[in-house]
Amino acid sequence: MSEPFRDLPDLPRQLNELLAQIPSGRVATCAALAEALGNRIAARWGGHSTIHHQHRAECPCHRVVRAGGQIGEYVAGSCGPPWFAVR
Repeated sequence: MSEPFRDLPDLPRQLNELLAQIPSGRVATCAALAEALGNRIAARWGGHSTIHHQHRAECPCHRVVRAGGQIGEYVAGSCGPPWFAVR
C-alpha cells in the first residue's frame, strides 16, 4: 500500500530553518520566506505560523515583518510574553 502524502514537505520545520538564518539586527518579510519555501502565495501561512507556533527564548520570529516593512501582529503584543517584542 502506497502512502500518498509521504512526499509532502515538512513546511513548519523548513520555516523554522529559514527563520534561524535571519541574522540578528535584520528582518525578512513573510513573502520572502514563502518564496524561499517555493511558493510566494504561502506568505499568509508563513505569517500565521510565526504568530501561532511554539515560542522559545531563542525564537527569531520577531524578525519577520509585513510586506511594507510594518511590524506585524506578534510584536504588537497579540501573543506571547511582551519581552519577546523588545529583544
